[in-house]
Amino acid sequence: RVVADELFDPTKSTPMGIVCITMVCVFAGRGTFGEVVVLGTSTFHVFLAFWFCYMAHKYRMLPDPSWFPNTVGLAYASIKTWLYLPLIGKTLMVLCGVFFFATFFISIIRVFLNKKISAPVCWIQISAPSITLYAFTLMQQPSIEQEEAMEQSPENMDKFMEIH
Repeated sequence: RVVADELFDPTKSTPMGIVCITMVCVFAGRGTFGEVVVLGTSTFHVFLAFWFCYMAHKYRMLPDPSWFPNTVGLAYASIKTWLYLPLIGKTLMVLCGVFFFATFFISIIRVFLNKKISAPVCWIQISAPSITLYAFTLMQQPSIEQEEAMEQSPENMDKFMEIH
């Protein structure tokens, strides 16, 4: 009951986003069990992000850096999901970009106008664009199937090298 009460307060639910990020980073690449954990956690993280936005809208809160683990933190889930299901991973990357552009600039203004700010808040503020850009760079990488197709055909490999 205590956990549910804490999650219904948007300002106290940030650790849940960090738990999701940790889970996908730890379990990615650990066989079938890891795949199930990554996909399940990523799905939960998407619901958490939308729920968080709904609650923030309900309480009429403006974005601040504490929002990033629950919203922009989806980039971690998208990167790890991309390893197993490329199309869903790319969809999560786009969603992460939308959350980034919707929250980052308002958040940076709030941080700039704040006279007293802690180091962790600054670190979170800096991590949002870096993880979003990291996710976007992966969108251009070939999937496993595309890599195997390129290895089979030298023309495809030459075309890939030309583009990149």
